[in-house]
Amino acid sequence: MSTAPREPERWTRPQDARGAAAATLLLDVARPGVYRSNPFRITGLSTAAGGREVREVRQRSTKTLAVGATVEVVSLLPLPVPARAEKVRGAFDALSDPERRLVNELFWFWSAPGMACECIGSLHEAHDMAVRAHARALDLELAGEPLTGAQCAERDQLWDTAATKWAAVLRRPALWDHVRSRMVTLDDRRLDESTLDALRDALPRALVLPIVELAVAAEDPTRLVAQAARWQPVCAEVHDLVTDAAGPLIDRIDAIADSARRTLGDGDPYQAVAALEAEAVPLLHRVQRLLPQQGDHRVMAAGDHVAIVFNNCATGRVRPGAEKRREWLARAGALATASDTRETIAANAAIRQSSPVVRESDPALRAALKRFGIVWDPELQALADRVERLLGAGRITEVCQIYAGILPHVTDPALAAVLDGFLAANASYRPPIGPVAILFLAAVRTAIGLAFLLWIGSNNGGAWGMTLRVLGVLILARGLHLTWRRFRKYAGRDRWRS
Repeated sequence: MSTAPREPERWTRPQDARGAAAATLLLDVARPGVYRSNPFRITGLSTAAGGREVREVRQRSTKTLAVGATVEVVSLLPLPVPARAEKVRGAFDALSDPERRLVNELFWFWSAPGMACECIGSLHEAHDMAVRAHARALDLELAGEPLTGAQCAERDQLWDTAATKWAAVLRRPALWDHVRSRMVTLDDRRLDESTLDALRDALPRALVLPIVELAVAAEDPTRLVAQAARWQPVCAEVHDLVTDAAGPLIDRIDAIADSARRTLGDGDPYQAVAALEAEAVPLLHRVQRLLPQQGDHRVMAAGDHVAIVFNNCATGRVRPGAEKRREWLARAGALATASDTRETIAANAAIRQSSPVVRESDPALRAALKRFGIVWDPELQALADRVERLLGAGRITEVCQIYAGILPHVTDPALAAVLDGFLAANASYRPPIGPVAILFLAAVRTAIGLAFLLWIGSNNGGAWGMTLRVLGVLILARGLHLTWRRFRKYAGRDRWRS
């Protein structure tokens, strides 16, 4: 005999698979139209109808449908609109499948003549009251036309009644005794205790999923979210179900924000903002109303994502006018939730309101601007271009004059420190001279050198005269060298050499 440890049992046993299949069927029908698609409601049959009765009614209905007529249905809760032919055929198919039938019996009336079970009458009555209130509430939600004030009040009351009644029914162990009795009557090998356990676990979620789906689909889910919260006694996971259902909306928000960011990268901030305003912002507001509790990290992250794209549209390379810029930064500030994101946007908005600051091409300034996230006003682009040209031409004095003029208006301390440092470093800078001055100085040096070489040196003999002539040669050589350097500097080859 093997002594190897035994593998733990997994969901591979036949009864486990049967239970999982029943739970899946239950959750699949748990949609807002769960009662409108209920086969008992569509066919008019009761939950006590036997196989023979189902077959007879199906034959009559098939003949009626074959001639294009509408099947007349007598129901405890008639459909708002008669079911189409394919719906009727599908309903009979469901009633012919014991597993699907058992699931649908949970959502229809049990107080029917011929119901062969030993339940006390109060259980059936309580269950049927819950079903009726729930079905009527969903019918009003799916009405497809605006409700009157009285209908809205009735709808809200029906939701409250349904939640209260279903919570009371779920607390009664006899509920599952009834389901067990129905499994015996249906007599199908797929229905066993694992089916019962799976349905017991899944039914609370199935009861709240319709209102969760309605809330997620609503443009303004505030009312439905409040109603869903009242179903907490029915299903403790109701908030988690809403959160999970909101996941695809959050994914859609992130996808739109990513697309807008790529559009901005292509140089079109207006189109990027248009996409955000048309889709991302309305979806974000829906999600925020779906999950009003503070601190949901996915909602906060989505808000920050959209806010950052708005901020980048206002501060990117291709910038809008001042009014649009302020509007986009205000929108970004309203959507942001993380403290660092809000601080960055607030800093950008404050800098936008300060008076003129110019973008420079000096490497130290660019590094500082990048580090501190300082952004620039596009209305000053002409001045910025001028400063770049001045720096490129080596006209440092004029750049210093511009810096000194804007420094009193700079509100950012980091930028002010950089500008102060630039001015201090270039306080002793002497601007390069022009060609006329270069030629004039060259002529002066040449005249002095020639004077020492030809006149003063020739009038003095001996060693002294020789010394004066050598001095004249040195003056001429130095003059020629300085003239050459000045011309090179003026021509731009050595602009940054001292």
